[in-house]
Amino acid sequence: MCAAALLSLAALLLLGAGANAAPAAPAAAPSLGKAVGAGTLSASREGSTLVLSLPRAGTTLARDGRGVAVHYESAIDAAAMSALARQHAAWIHDLRYGYDSFYLEPAADIVVELADHDDTHEIRLVPAPVPQMAADREAAADDDGSARRLDRLGAALRGRGGDHTGARAALRAMIEQHEDDVPTIVELIEQERELGRWRDALALYDRALALDNDAAYLISGKAALLSEHGSRVRASFELSDVEDEDRQLIWVLENRVHVDTRTVAGLRLEYRDVDDPTVQHPRGAVERFDGRRALGSVYVEHAGPGPGDMHVEVHGADAGPGVTFGYRLGWNPGETRLQLDLWRPYWDFVEGIAHGGYRHRARVQHRLRTPGRFNAEVAAHASRYGLDGAPRIADALGAQLAASYRLVGDEPSVDLEYYFDTEYYGDVREGRTADGTRYQPVAFTNREIHQLHLVWNEQLTDYIRVGARGGYTWDRLNGEGRNLGAELVYAPLPDLEVGLRFYQSITAARGGANTLNSFGGFVLLRL
Repeated sequence: MCAAALLSLAALLLLGAGANAAPAAPAAAPSLGKAVGAGTLSASREGSTLVLSLPRAGTTLARDGRGVAVHYESAIDAAAMSALARQHAAWIHDLRYGYDSFYLEPAADIVVELADHDDTHEIRLVPAPVPQMAADREAAADDDGSARRLDRLGAALRGRGGDHTGARAALRAMIEQHEDDVPTIVELIEQERELGRWRDALALYDRALALDNDAAYLISGKAALLSEHGSRVRASFELSDVEDEDRQLIWVLENRVHVDTRTVAGLRLEYRDVDDPTVQHPRGAVERFDGRRALGSVYVEHAGPGPGDMHVEVHGADAGPGVTFGYRLGWNPGETRLQLDLWRPYWDFVEGIAHGGYRHRARVQHRLRTPGRFNAEVAAHASRYGLDGAPRIADALGAQLAASYRLVGDEPSVDLEYYFDTEYYGDVREGRTADGTRYQPVAFTNREIHQLHLVWNEQLTDYIRVGARGGYTWDRLNGEGRNLGAELVYAPLPDLEVGLRFYQSITAARGGANTLNSFGGFVLLRL
């Protein structure tokens, strides 16, 4: 009955996607890593400084007034230059380009510094010194527009220094006094994005476009935000094979729909075909499992008038219905999530798939957002596991830490990532077979995983994106092994993506060290 209700809701959401979908997003901006045919132009943040790196070979730079003129030996990609101006509008006042040259003038509150290295030129965009800002304010005391620009600069500098909450408050106060000030609205959009408040950022894009509906950077900026958070349908498959254990074919259909400006609804339908020669039965027998299982969930996310988002999700599987409650609070310098799962299906172990596994869990997670190259996320949780007919088979405490550091700029990008995951089980239920042999309904194993790997991503062309990762996984309590993967994404249309991926690792999430090979693909359609 639960499955039938979920399928009905799924049909309603799929039928309603077209009517409630947000406007379609045009193609994402080309990579800055392919800005010119003979070399690269990459942009990266170093604290409150924006650094543009260019190859020295075949490139000349010269100061021109407040700005800088750059000449290449080959043609410039105009779309990539437009993307540079759009993505860094708070730093760049004017960017003009021709066949093989461009001129960049910084914003009024920014100065240009030039530096040369062995193989690269650097154009560094740096906030003007505070004494100069004060002098400018005094000189412009009788000019409301100039004073407002300096106020906006002060708020922007707070944001670039990491105080996004304070910058947001200052910019909102300015907009209350000057409702048609598009540059201030644009700067506020940036702060809302940094705080994870993408719905408010979308509403601000609409407000800015109502004042300047021909601004290309506003149109493309909104499109990029919708590309990340907008309505979509995604279908995927995965063939997973674990050495000496199970083989699974997993099909997933996901849909996400904007109900209104503050509410999103979605569904997820999952179907698994599983083959495992040795599965523990809750009553003790070890048997082969060759079967199919289905799982469905429907969720609603709503952004309240305050800084938080609420999430409610209903699940349905063989063990019966379950529910998830979540709350996300975006604040400075990151965001915090609280989540409570009740009777949520738990399929990490084949025993859970075969015999109706579920989990109760309370979890708290904090994500640190920094203006530099480093990002981190930490979480802790307490869980209780059960099977259909056995409401308590184990309790557990766990924690995770994920950290990344950007070694190489935006395109291509290279990140060093570290992942830590631990879970310790207590009160694990045991039984005895008819001959007195002790067994556990699910083979829970304590784990302490350390994983380190390098991740490389690059936009090869306007339509093709590639990525690869490689590293090592060490479970201090169980085993160790390499992990590697690759992904290829092809986007032939602005609202269509097709991808393939491969991943190899060990079964660390189960507390094991058998080799896992996974191959999959997806089709994503933005609505």
